Amino acid sequence: MRKILFIFFNLILINTFAQKDNTTIPIELLIGHRRTNFQLNVNRSIYKNIRFISMTSASADYKNTKEESDLIMNNAVTYQFYKNFNFGLGVQYHYFKGFIPELSASAIYANQTWTLLLNPYFQLLPTINLETVAMIEFKPLLTQSMRLYTQIQGLYNHNFTNKNHERSFYNFRLGLKINKITFGAGARLDYYGAKKLNKENYGAFFKYDF
Repeated sequence: MRKILFIFFNLILINTFAQKDNTTIPIELLIGHRRTNFQLNVNRSIYKNIRFISMTSASADYKNTKEESDLIMNNAVTYQFYKNFNFGLGVQYHYFKGFIPELSASAIYANQTWTLLLNPYFQLLPTINLETVAMIEFKPLLTQSMRLYTQIQGLYNHNFTNKNHERSFYNFRLGLKINKITFGAGARLDYYGAKKLNKENYGAFFKYDF
């Protein structure tokens, strides 16, 4: 029940802050040979230098197997203290561990051709973790309305309490961007636990910028 309420509350926050500025909200779906991956990113102004940042990542196989499904939702309210540098407080919902309070920092640079992101989260409970998200997008202009789209994105979570790798994933994208629609070939490599159990997923992706 708490999971459903948090997801519902998260959607309300996204809908509320989505109207604060003109920054797009990318929603992406990767349909792979093993399972489907979904990702939603929000980075919106609330008031002056105060921003709302959210990243939702979900995966499920085609039989909806519980062990093959996961959900991570990061929400943070940040203060932009210098150009594209932010500090903030937030909470993560993790499909296995539940609710996790976080301190966050981020550095973002974006224009029509490049997007660079570095976003570490310091997790305080139930164990001490450092979870870092990094992304590079390169979108050179091909024609007046079409761009090449390339992306490398990674998440790495290290558990300092248990002194081991806890979770990581890596996304690779190659395709075309036409106005607000992006599509092409994609891959996702998921790693779980201290033994880095690997779950690979290759297929086609579709992204729309709301």
